[in-house]
Amino acid sequence: MKKYLHLPIINLSSSAYLTLLTLIAPLINFLSGISIDLYAPSMPAIALHFHTTAIIVKNTVTISMIGLALGAIVFGVLFDVVGRRSILLLTIFVYFIASCLIPFAASISQLLLLRFIQGLVTGAMAVGSRALAIDNFTGHRFFVVMVYTSVAYASGPVFGPFIGGYLQYHFGWRANFYAYAVVAALIAALLFCFVKESLTEENKKDMWSAIFSYRIVLLHPIFFLAMVVLSFVIIEQLLYPTIGPFIVQNVLGYSAISYGNSALIVGIGYLIGSIFNRLLLPYISIKKLMSLGLILLV
Repeated sequence: MKKYLHLPIINLSSSAYLTLLTLIAPLINFLSGISIDLYAPSMPAIALHFHTTAIIVKNTVTISMIGLALGAIVFGVLFDVVGRRSILLLTIFVYFIASCLIPFAASISQLLLLRFIQGLVTGAMAVGSRALAIDNFTGHRFFVVMVYTSVAYASGPVFGPFIGGYLQYHFGWRANFYAYAVVAALIAALLFCFVKESLTEENKKDMWSAIFSYRIVLLHPIFFLAMVVLSFVIIEQLLYPTIGPFIVQNVLGYSAISYGNSALIVGIGYLIGSIFNRLLLPYISIKKLMSLGLILLV
């Protein structure tokens, strides 16, 4: 079994393998993209089931994001020390187990703990999907795969609430977490069967040198400021998935499907905005685009 942590069961030709990886890397990032938005329509039902407040249920989003931030750092180091394949297999397996356990949570505290674990390993997926692209692709094909990977993540807020709304309406809040488990199982099977270890022995780092390199990056002033700006952008993106379900379902009295449809409109706007801004980048500076975006947002 230890052998298969490092070697795939099925070996493909180089061309076929790279084509398959073009699908697998975005699929991994898609799971991290739907990790909040898919179950967002179920938050009012979760609050009702556990006899708790909306604020506590909203904390399932907060705690998963804290886990994601920590996971991206911790597993980012482990990717450079241990390798890509084994860490991705481990984290997606943990995500699958957590997704299967959440429907059986006996209290909101257990749900919060499991959501933290999900967030922690989601951080590994977000980093690992890009690491696979960096290791295996070069030139124009690398940029194509990175675009696919980014679009896959952006598809989460677009389609996640829409699908989650129907699952909630017809099957209840547990169905969304079983859906997470199904997607995680599919990705784990693809990884186990096909994906090779892409970190070569000469490129592996020892733990302390990896941590030190991360320290240099994290303390760089430009990187730190960009991280602060991006943090506010993510907070802005999370406002509607966190508050919207309670407004649409509890205040306005509409169904989970109605929330999913409204979130679909918001998500499509986000996706169109991302594509439109990419098209404008050759003609307008990033600073001007960001300034215009902030003005429109206000």
